[in-house]
Amino acid sequence: MSTPTSTWLSTSETAQKSLHIGNLIEQRLDNMGMTKAEFGRRINTSRQNVNSLLRKQSLDTALLQRIGVALGHNFFNYYADAHGPDSLRRGEQSTKVLSASLEVQAAIARLNVLLVGGA
Repeated sequence: MSTPTSTWLSTSETAQKSLHIGNLIEQRLDNMGMTKAEFGRRINTSRQNVNSLLRKQSLDTALLQRIGVALGHNFFNYYADAHGPDSLRRGEQSTKVLSASLEVQAAIARLNVLLVGGA
């Protein structure tokens, strides 16, 4: 007999295994019309590393946050959505805080570009 916790874990593990973050990032790039070279410049990496990154199913959270700032998108929401509505309710506040943090970081990055570009 499975417990609610073990059921939740197996459900969340299955959801995470079906999530391919590299594909989601590539879709975002396509939707924005951004080249891989521009994306690489924004996250300070080479185009070769971008290609490698887009093939990965999962990424380090710090890198994913940096990518989210560069693309103005909260990729962590995909993981929250994969856990179902109960998890979303529990994590809704922290998701809002993270989203606001990403928006602020993106605004700071845009200001830095303007300041450096105008210097």
